[in-house]
Amino acid sequence: MTFCDEYNEEALRIAKEFKAEMQGRVPQQLTQDCMPNKTVLVVGMNPSFNLPWISKRLNRSKEDTEILYSLDSKNLTNRLVEIRAFEQRAFNDHAYFKRIREFLSVFKLQDDWSHLDLFIMRETSQKEALKSVGYKENQDESLIEHSKNEFRKKQLDLFESALNALRPKIIIVANTAASVIISDRFNDGANKTSFNLNGNFNESPKVFLSGMLGGQRALDRFSRLRLIKEVEEHLRAS
Repeated sequence: MTFCDEYNEEALRIAKEFKAEMQGRVPQQLTQDCMPNKTVLVVGMNPSFNLPWISKRLNRSKEDTEILYSLDSKNLTNRLVEIRAFEQRAFNDHAYFKRIREFLSVFKLQDDWSHLDLFIMRETSQKEALKSVGYKENQDESLIEHSKNEFRKKQLDLFESALNALRPKIIIVANTAASVIISDRFNDGANKTSFNLNGNFNESPKVFLSGMLGGQRALDRFSRLRLIKEVEEHLRAS
C-alpha cells in the first residue's frame, strides 16, 4: 500500500468516526502530487469546500456535488476515485495552487513540491474549521483554545505521520492559524518565524511559518520579501 493509500484510508476512518464535525463530507484525499521526497512541502489549513466553484467545474448541480462528497457509504469507493481525480485537476488549475507555484518559482522549485492541509475537514469558513477542532481566532490572528478534543488530536497525529512519510527538506506553512498550531505542537509555541523540525522524524526539515501566499488574507509585500529572504538563506546554507 502506498503512502497516499494509507493516508486516505486513515483520513476516511477519522471522518467516519467524527461524521458530525466533518459535516458528513469525505475528508482530504491525497493524490499523486503529494509524494515522498519532494524538496518542499506547503501546508495549508484545511481543504476548502467552495460548492459553487466545484459544481461548475464538475458540471454538476450543487445537490449532486453534495452527494458526491457525502460520507454516505453508497458508492463511496467509486465516488472517491472521482474526487481524487478532480483534486488532481484542482492542484494543476486552481488559483490557490498557481500562487504557490509562482512563489516557489523564485527558488526554481515550482516543479519540486507537494501540498498537504493540516486538517482533513472540508470547510470554506476558517472560523468554522477552527471551531470544530477547539479553537477561536482573535482579531490579531492569535488563537484561543476553548476545548481539547479527540478530533483535533487524531488529525494532528495523522499530519505528523505524513511529515515522516513525505520527508521534505523544507516545510512552508502558508496559513497563519496553521502556523500557530504547528508552532505549538512542534516548537513549544516559540515566537519564531522558522525552526528545525527535530524529534521523532526521519529527516529534520526547516519549517517556515507564514500567512497565505495569495488571496484576501495574503502576505503584504514586505512580509513576502522577508519569507523569500529566509528561504533563500536556508537553501544557500544547506
